[in-house]
Amino acid sequence: MNQNDEFKNVINNNKSYNKSFGKDFAIPFLGGALGCALVIRNLFWSSKYKN
Repeated sequence: MNQNDEFKNVINNNKSYNKSFGKDFAIPFLGGALGCALVIRNLFWSSKYKN
C-alpha cells in the first residue's frame, strides 16, 4: 500500500483550452439557433399558404 495518500492538484499546463470557445460552444449554439429560427419561419410560412 502506498503511504502517500494525499490529494494532489492537477494543473492543466495546456493553455489552448481557452481558444476552443468558438469551436466547442459558439458554433453549435449559433447553428442550433439558426436551425430553430428556420423551423419556426417555415411553420409560419406554410400556414400562411394553407389558408
